[in-house]
Amino acid sequence: MAIQFYVFWINRTYWEELQAFDLNGDGSFSGAERTPEQNKAMSKVVNDTGGALAPITGGILCFVYFIVLYFLLKVSVWLKQIGEL
Repeated sequence: MAIQFYVFWINRTYWEELQAFDLNGDGSFSGAERTPEQNKAMSKVVNDTGGALAPITGGILCFVYFIVLYFLLKVSVWLKQIGEL
């Protein structure tokens, strides 16, 4: 879950950084608003494949982690029961 929140925070930070270049607030970038810094900020937002796929991979990894933990706890309970016999 921490990874999911971190990715959300990074994406939000990149988006806010990009919106700082929208001087007139119309949601698009006119000629005067397009600068090398704006292009770098736009690249961070547009080319963030890892951030786009993080919810999918994070969900899968969370599920796998839960299953492994569940079975480890079941084995530990089973071993305790065997030790008591």
